[in-house]
Amino acid sequence: FGDPTKTAKLIRRAKVRCRPMLWHVARGVLRAVAVFVLLYFVLVGYYALGKPEIKVNYLKELNAAAEKVSPEDRAWPLYREAAIQLKLSENRENKEWSLNKYIETMGDGKPVSSEMKQWMHEHETVVELIRRGASKSELGYVHRLSTKPENESIIFFNPLTLSGNEESDPYSANLPLTKIRFPYVGLLRTFAIMMNADAELAIEVGDVKRVSSDLEVMDSLAKHSFDPALALPACSGQSIRARQLYLLGEIITQHATQLSDDFLLQVSHCLATWNIREQTQRSLAGDKLFFEDALQRIYTDDGHGGGQWTPIGFGDFITTYGPPAFRNEDRKSTRLNSSHSSVSRMPSSA
Repeated sequence: FGDPTKTAKLIRRAKVRCRPMLWHVARGVLRAVAVFVLLYFVLVGYYALGKPEIKVNYLKELNAAAEKVSPEDRAWPLYREAAIQLKLSENRENKEWSLNKYIETMGDGKPVSSEMKQWMHEHETVVELIRRGASKSELGYVHRLSTKPENESIIFFNPLTLSGNEESDPYSANLPLTKIRFPYVGLLRTFAIMMNADAELAIEVGDVKRVSSDLEVMDSLAKHSFDPALALPACSGQSIRARQLYLLGEIITQHATQLSDDFLLQVSHCLATWNIREQTQRSLAGDKLFFEDALQRIYTDDGHGGGQWTPIGFGDFITTYGPPAFRNEDRKSTRLNSSHSSVSRMPSSA
């Protein structure tokens, strides 16, 4: 039969061909599974070794407009000083605080309490700081990133944000934009509440000029808070604007005999400065930066618009956006005071 080795191979090959079709199918499936498993582990290694490359600092783009504002035209330093004098970070959860009590009763038609009158009198310097800040052309707030859990949890009245070093470099760490907080959002709404109280006190004594000034300050607070590129500040600006309009409606309907033509003319000019289209058509350009920043931290970049998912990026994504159990932040202080959460609450007749 010739060479025994070649003969054995031919006989074995013939025997294999004669085996049942089911056996051949099973062998093919097992080979395919083996190839698939091998390829799977190769891909696992490929993705596990991938790391996202943080090439763009989107915080700089977000702060570009604010940094162009000259220091003398920025309202934020004055607002920040007013917040520190009010000790908002200490009083925001104190239900006995005069401002919190006023927030709970505002809009119910009752006159301002004597306690609130005394409180406003004691904080005249703060009101003056708010007026000075409202006279500035721009807010000029430069966003900074939080690196401490206790700094992340307090969104509106953040003691570390308010008392921190304003001269520190906000771009050194290049942290995710998701760690940005907006302390001025709740702060300006609180200032609007104070101006609301001041206007009610002024109309009680017939000081129409002061009422007009308070309405103009509320108008400036709304404009400083409003940012069509970001959803949260935009909603805050509209909230302050709604409070201003409701206050104006109350004054006109209940104190019409005290109002002069000059007051009505001045108020009409103030209201005419608002661009309704800007309030309703938002660009969301700032919110888009948050999305692009998240992408560059989850995927690699091959330089041609492509890349792959990375475990490191996905882990950061889960700890940022996932369920509370997966987040690595201190959640003990995440609950905001209900009274400050209701700052934008409007009476049912508004």
